[in-house]
Amino acid sequence: MTIATTVLIAIAAVIVPGVAAHAEGTGPINLIGSFDSARFIAGEGVVLTGWVIDTDDPTATDNYIDLSQTVGGVTLDHFNEDFHVNAARPDVAKAHPSAGADHGFDWDLGFPSPGTYTYCIAAASQEGIYTGAGHDKYFEKPLGCRTVTVPKQMVSGALLSFGPNPAGPGVSYSGWTASNYGHPTGTYTGRATLTISPDAGGPAITETSDFTGTSTRAFAPQQPAQNFSGVIPGDDSSNVAGTYRLCVSVNAQLGTAPLQTIACSSVHLLTFGAVTVPPQSAPQRGATVISPALPFTPAPTSTGTQWQLDGEVISTGSRLTLSSSTVGHYLDGVEWAARPGYVSAAEQLAAGVVSMPGVSTARAAGSDRFATAVELSKQSFPDSASGARTAYLASGTGFADALSAAPAAAVAGGPLLLTNPSSLPAVVATELKRLHPSRIVIVGGTSAVSPAVATAAGRIAPVTRLAGADRYATSRAVAAYAFPHGANGAYVASGATFPDALSAGAAAGHAHEPVLLTTPGSSPAVTALTTTLRELGATHVTIVGGTSAVSSSVQGALAASTRVTRLAGANRDTTSQAIGSNAFTHAATVYLASDTAFPDGLAGSAAAARAGGPLFVIGDCVPTAVIDAIARLGATKVVIVGGENALNDTINRLYACR
Repeated sequence: MTIATTVLIAIAAVIVPGVAAHAEGTGPINLIGSFDSARFIAGEGVVLTGWVIDTDDPTATDNYIDLSQTVGGVTLDHFNEDFHVNAARPDVAKAHPSAGADHGFDWDLGFPSPGTYTYCIAAASQEGIYTGAGHDKYFEKPLGCRTVTVPKQMVSGALLSFGPNPAGPGVSYSGWTASNYGHPTGTYTGRATLTISPDAGGPAITETSDFTGTSTRAFAPQQPAQNFSGVIPGDDSSNVAGTYRLCVSVNAQLGTAPLQTIACSSVHLLTFGAVTVPPQSAPQRGATVISPALPFTPAPTSTGTQWQLDGEVISTGSRLTLSSSTVGHYLDGVEWAARPGYVSAAEQLAAGVVSMPGVSTARAAGSDRFATAVELSKQSFPDSASGARTAYLASGTGFADALSAAPAAAVAGGPLLLTNPSSLPAVVATELKRLHPSRIVIVGGTSAVSPAVATAAGRIAPVTRLAGADRYATSRAVAAYAFPHGANGAYVASGATFPDALSAGAAAGHAHEPVLLTTPGSSPAVTALTTTLRELGATHVTIVGGTSAVSSSVQGALAASTRVTRLAGANRDTTSQAIGSNAFTHAATVYLASDTAFPDGLAGSAAAARAGGPLFVIGDCVPTAVIDAIARLGATKVVIVGGENALNDTINRLYACR
């Protein structure tokens, strides 16, 4: 449908009472023509069509029409007029050769309100314009009236294609939709509902697919429409011979009204013959999955492969090597075949969660932070008869003292357990009794671990308290006590935050080195730190964290008396990875802890050091660098520290960050 675009602006003539005003001509004009149709067209609105020729001037293309409208018994005369008649009408030209082709009108009135309308059209010629009382009688040619009903439906649209998907399994569809009554242009939401009636009988199968408008379809200036398209993939249950009927519904109010059906279509489809798929191995990191080119019958006109990860297509190649970023995600591979008149078939090639070959996961978790530390202790010291020589005890409500206690506990051959500041949790007391240590070392002053806790612990084993005036002095006291014969090196971390020191604790404990805390910038604590390093005889220092955690000025102060290396990444997770990669070349066990909560990681740091493996801090997924590290280290076990509130259940399968 074409829309005439030239509109003549009406010119008002001055009327003098009792005098007829003439432009050209003095008598009635000789017009012929027809009002062919009045229709409501989905997506366009009300469209009026017809033609007009002035027999006095057959080639003239400046004739115009005058429109009257009647709705609800009320007539609006001349409510829209002076519309030129100059659209191409080859059929009129054939009947009136002397006139030429451009004598049609194709008038789009847009979208009026729902209801029944009567439109009456009269034609006029530029050769005679009369504005007196006899205007209609002398200078207009009535062409008749037509009635059209505008539906109440708020949306229009069409289903342009529906049938077997030529580029993958299932069926595909496309079409357009538009609001009928002037709603703002925007993205339309909709749903395609496929109902399959199997030839073999049985209940109908219904599947749905949601879609949104993807691009503007501007064939009506008053109301642009939106194209839509989609695929309903189907599965084995819907891959049957039968009648496939698709109905498309859209939301007329852009998200605020029920869906309204705009179109339906049906097609009968056959199915390919049965295919035997060769056995597939479970998907694993580093493996290559291959599409075997299945022998579909009859011969398909197109075939292909789709590899999906968690339902998202990631490759259409015949081969896919499973990288670290696929670990923990669900892989689904299909080989598909398409042929006109047949359901586009899909045969599953591989399915399952991508795993790390030879690696198992275990979770160390209790009902709270104290119980989680106990679970770690049980895993590290399963033999209650042997127990542990020394047990360290620190506050579980603050991280500072425990950061230095973790490597010290590992070096002493014991766990790090946590306590409430004011009372020793029963689960911790029970674990201390199971371990029957020869000494319990409490780290922190009486405000961190109260005398009452020390008394309760003293009933189990002799107690030693290590404390300083602040967290920095306490970390120096721990180093002096735990390393009485000195240490070749030391790790230095910020005492203001915890993530860097958690990973450093595992690395330091493994290397039999302390973790010492520092202020981010220069301070008396830094001066005291250099003294402690000198007393330990440390020949090298490893700073963990970027310059915002431990400043360049602190690094310079330390470098004045010993060799300094900095391990840092762009964030706490990548700093953790840098520490683990630098400190370990082989590890049977790797520990994972939350990068946003410290309690579990404190005890986990000591456990990782004892196991000879790194502790990586992570978020809601496992970074691919950590997965690569697990493989590089030759680890066979990953311990997830903390409950699912700390690290969600997807970490159980090493769900990779993508």
